[in-house]
Amino acid sequence: MTTYGESNIAEVDVVADTDTQILNTTIPSGKGGRIKQIKIGGGNVVNAETVSGYLELRLGSHSGPWRFPIMAGAGAATIGKSQPAETIDVDIEVFANETVEIRVTMTGTFTGCHAGIVWVA
Repeated sequence: MTTYGESNIAEVDVVADTDTQILNTTIPSGKGGRIKQIKIGGGNVVNAETVSGYLELRLGSHSGPWRFPIMAGAGAATIGKSQPAETIDVDIEVFANETVEIRVTMTGTFTGCHAGIVWVA
């Protein structure tokens, strides 16, 4: 079994109450398998407020979407203090050449967001 990972490169800002695409990728040919983890992290919560929402995983060729609750830390980012990426453990089949999309909706604005998947083939 080989483990692979994929994440968005550019930071994405999630605006309050807006469905926002964070990741859109395609599983390489011959590398289908099982998604084992979804990871999400961000840099700053605007207006120093706690925000919550959900992450939605969409796969191009079969059932879903799958929705998972997520939280963004309370308050703005502080120098010398960071919040680790949130990890969601899953076991979802993914096919070679399949489109994988992660979308996020939050109750507040969340800047500098990254999301990714870890899968095994």
